Amino acid sequence: MESIGDKIRKTREEKGYSIDQVARDTHISKRFLEALESENYSSLPGDSYVLGFLRSYSEYLGMNADEVVQLYRNMKLQEQPAPMNELIVKNGLSFTSKVSIAAASGVLLLVLLIILFRAASTPLESENVVQVQVPAVASDKLIRMDTASMVRTFTVENIIRVPVNGIDTDLNFLIKNDEAFVKVLAQDVLLPLGQENQLDLNQDGKSDIKIMVQSLDTKASPNQLVVSLDRLIQSPGGARTAELTVASIAAVSDPASLGNTRIASRIKPSQNFPEFSGDKVAVTLVFEGQSFFRYEIDGAKREERLSQFEETLTLSASSRIRLWFSNGGRVSLRIGSRTLKAGTDGEVATWQLAWLEIDGQRQLSLAALY
Repeated sequence: MESIGDKIRKTREEKGYSIDQVARDTHISKRFLEALESENYSSLPGDSYVLGFLRSYSEYLGMNADEVVQLYRNMKLQEQPAPMNELIVKNGLSFTSKVSIAAASGVLLLVLLIILFRAASTPLESENVVQVQVPAVASDKLIRMDTASMVRTFTVENIIRVPVNGIDTDLNFLIKNDEAFVKVLAQDVLLPLGQENQLDLNQDGKSDIKIMVQSLDTKASPNQLVVSLDRLIQSPGGARTAELTVASIAAVSDPASLGNTRIASRIKPSQNFPEFSGDKVAVTLVFEGQSFFRYEIDGAKREERLSQFEETLTLSASSRIRLWFSNGGRVSLRIGSRTLKAGTDGEVATWQLAWLEIDGQRQLSLAALY
């Protein structure tokens, strides 16, 4: 019978995915993915993480996630031997004693099977992992944060579902007496306007997400908030830093080339500007909200910083400009007479604007970086 790890590895290889590619797209550590494929489950933090990673990995590969998780649970069941030594009747006992012991053993076995059956239908808990019951939420109210950064308007009715290491945690924003709060893990946390706050969602002693409330609208019904959320990662020095400044941009694109992607939702068609004339490549960036961004002009050293609200910045180059944005939905690109959105809300958007030879003519072209 094919093992769980073999099924996952075979499916990944059939789809042509590398471990590095899967790690970038799922945000699961490469060593954890390798542990799942080799069935080295002891190297993962606990059974809850194993279940979460198995579900996320199998869903990414297009497998039946429920079936994969159940296979793992069945395997755990088989590894727990029944206490047969206590159930064996020893020689020398009377017939009545043997019957009594057999009856008691049958009851014990039945109870044991009931306990094991219930265990198989619920996630196995790890001593170091907080189990969060994720309730059912109406689809029009639920917003899932699967990106490194998100800036958008939320209502107090929205539920923001944040996956951390394969386990979902729900956030719900509240407004009380003109102050903003976020309800997380059954606690209301005050969010002072314009101040950054960091939350530890999986209770491992390290912050997982950074939140800042930019504005409140108590006149809207339901009440609304404009909130920025950024994932955090562990830097080499031990401090937690915004993932969008390190991991999300580096993982999405290869600055050395345009590259390619297997994720259909990330494919963006290039656009040409035959009407654009002149010797310089030029673009004006218009920021409608905060966005961490990088730019590189003619292959020189990349510059990076956080934009300001309603800021505009014009860049020009001789041959090419490369752009990286943590929140493409808050940035517009003005190229010649055209204005284009850099991406969607919360999306990490990466672009190159350069002179190219197209049909024998020199044209300005905007193409996505992967």
